[in-house]
Amino acid sequence: MATACFPEPESAEQGLRLSVLVVDDHQPNRRIMAVLLESLGCAVSCAASGEEAVELARHAIFDLVVMDLHMTGIGGDEATRRLRAHGRSRSAFVVQWSSDPMGRLNHGLYDARLAKPAALDELQALVAEVRRRLQGRVNEEIPVQVRFRPTT
Repeated sequence: MATACFPEPESAEQGLRLSVLVVDDHQPNRRIMAVLLESLGCAVSCAASGEEAVELARHAIFDLVVMDLHMTGIGGDEATRRLRAHGRSRSAFVVQWSSDPMGRLNHGLYDARLAKPAALDELQALVAEVRRRLQGRVNEEIPVQVRFRPTT
């Protein structure tokens, strides 16, 4: 079962503390993303596979899911379909996370796309957007994926 990657930070950034699930089959990627998100005041849990992510999301509520696209076992697309179909995190903001520069965002499945490696300013914008959405202050004029990485 997935556990928190690191202890909670001593001081969180002002605003809503997001519960985030980071899903990647490569431990260094999970660790770096977790450290960056925790520095932004997020409570982070990690899953090493799509299967583990789906199981964890059945029992916990996540505000944000950062989903690796290409993983051993079920990939990010299938894990996201299962997450959206079942469990307590169906309404989570799900970000496609991939190193594929030619990758395309599946708008019906993901809310945004984030390229690897992720820059801190992109994560700050992502966290701010998810907080705004949870607080009911959504700017519908600017598509979310444009703020992070343009999709082709």
